[in-house]
Amino acid sequence: MSKPKIVCISLWKGGVGKTTTAVNLSAGLAMAGKKVLLIDDDPQANATVALLPKGTEIFNSTRSLYFQGTLQDAMYPSVVLGLDIVPATMDLATVELEITSKIGRERLLQKALKCDFAKQYDYIIIDTPPLLGSIVINALSAADELLIPVKGFYSLEGIHQFLDIIESVRENVNPHLKIGSVLLTMYDDHLLINKDIKKKITEVFGERVLNTTIPPNVRLDEAPSYNQAIFSYDPESKGAQAYKQLTEELLSRWEA
Repeated sequence: MSKPKIVCISLWKGGVGKTTTAVNLSAGLAMAGKKVLLIDDDPQANATVALLPKGTEIFNSTRSLYFQGTLQDAMYPSVVLGLDIVPATMDLATVELEITSKIGRERLLQKALKCDFAKQYDYIIIDTPPLLGSIVINALSAADELLIPVKGFYSLEGIHQFLDIIESVRENVNPHLKIGSVLLTMYDDHLLINKDIKKKITEVFGERVLNTTIPPNVRLDEAPSYNQAIFSYDPESKGAQAYKQLTEELLSRWEA
């Protein structure tokens, strides 16, 4: 068994579609026949709400991975065939304080994912919170590749500082981390301002900006409350079609 590709979805701005992308990209990969694990590394636990079957009793969670828990014990089947999830609970928020004195605290998640059990997966997707702290640094340290969702001009604010953090992680913790893809979310190509945003993003990231864009779509917002990914909730919606296209584009890049 080969090592899985680990993709971290991150930007330190909220409301850019990180969790929506993590949930529906993971589901799309599973529907494409890949064995996928989604790690909910966000104390808000929105990915968990979207994909963990209702009524599941959580004995271990992402938090346990930071404290010598095993990946096998923390994994649960999701509502999507072929997709497993390591759920988050609110106590994940305490990790930031609890690991401050631990030696190698930036590599705790990385260490947890270096196990034989992880090798059964083709892809491991990590959803992160909209802040920059130990949790996000751990996710970046564990990942092979970063997928950055961007929404509007507010997402551009601080992007260079974020890139500085990524470079620091590369230099000090994870030299293999690369910025793989940039995804424009809630993007309406009929609006001139969005075309300007895409131009500015492309000036920074070049070919890493994906051709696929995710349009505003209320069905994407509704699906998690029904404990579904968009593909089962409304497969004909613009959101479902966009995430299907995203899955195909990323697979063509990752498996070329």
